[in-house]
Amino acid sequence: MRILVCPAPSYSNSYLALFCTHLEEAGGRVVTIGRSRALLRKILMWKKADVLNLHWLEFFTNRSTKRAVISSTLLLTVLCIAKVRGIRIYWTVHNLAPHTPRHKLIESVVRRTVSLFSDGVVSMTPSAQDIIAKACNIPTFKLSVIPHPNYVRRIGSRIDRKAARKLLGIPNDAVIIGFCGAIREYKGIDLLIRAFREIKNRSIELLIAGEPESSRIHNSILKEIESCEEKRITFIPRFLSEDELATWLTAIDLTVLPYRKILNSGSLLYSLSLGVPVVIPQVQELSDFIGLPGVLPYTPRESSSLREVIEGYFGNGEMNAAIESQARSTAQAFDPREVALHYYKLFSRREAQYFFPKIKVFPETTTSTQPIG
Repeated sequence: MRILVCPAPSYSNSYLALFCTHLEEAGGRVVTIGRSRALLRKILMWKKADVLNLHWLEFFTNRSTKRAVISSTLLLTVLCIAKVRGIRIYWTVHNLAPHTPRHKLIESVVRRTVSLFSDGVVSMTPSAQDIIAKACNIPTFKLSVIPHPNYVRRIGSRIDRKAARKLLGIPNDAVIIGFCGAIREYKGIDLLIRAFREIKNRSIELLIAGEPESSRIHNSILKEIESCEEKRITFIPRFLSEDELATWLTAIDLTVLPYRKILNSGSLLYSLSLGVPVVIPQVQELSDFIGLPGVLPYTPRESSSLREVIEGYFGNGEMNAAIESQARSTAQAFDPREVALHYYKLFSRREAQYFFPKIKVFPETTTSTQPIG
């Protein structure tokens, strides 16, 4: 089966490289396409294509106005040609809209057109499936649930915490919470810093590592850090390669992801794949992860709740060790080979797939969630 995947894998996001590798192992012949014009040429010239699998639609829309109009027009042309040629279209929904939208009307038109033309739409969680269906008016028969895969095999056994800390010059007995990865407005780093300022345990340190999306975000983080009385925050404002990201995450004790707005989180699976527990907001979009071993929820938008979760985690040494040991096992349930197999079944059998790992949930953490918005 010949599968066109768009966009192509990039150095800043390892998901598509992981996805395409395992999809080929499952039996697909995968061709990745990085530009809208190249996609149009491939659709016109490669007459034997069976499937077109679209991922982030902002690849076409989140550009200058002129480029967004051209790219979106090319995409809509591709959809029409694909339909005429009998190429099946599938949309894997990572986001319903760009995190920093630039052309809301264009984005809405593209999203609704792709929904209409698609033979199938893939949600990464059961909760997101409901949100996507309502937002795009997608009929039930088109919807599948296939989760975001883990990174366990991709990461391998690169480095352990002791070695990571030695490499980075961090004392082995340091207690560190952190956020590592691209820094954007919706990721709520200011909330993390405010919660950190409220922590009474002064032995806990905060690491923030990653490239800010803009100088405004960079400066606002510096301002928040300067307001802290004690210098217990390390800020590394630069792009992290995948090896660096794995090393920094391995070095910390607890990852904090204080999202303001989210539909899916690859960072959650990446951290768990390294055996590092994660704190996330208790919202509808992430409700399928609430209560899983290694995942700690807090009340969204409340720095006091975030502070309490962090303090509670480090206040119980035995529980701390248990949760840490379970984080990687939670990630392992999201096996990329199993994920790819369900995609292959979806593409070849044309039957909706429903696959989401069944993991024992901690009852004490399964309280009600609320949507972000």
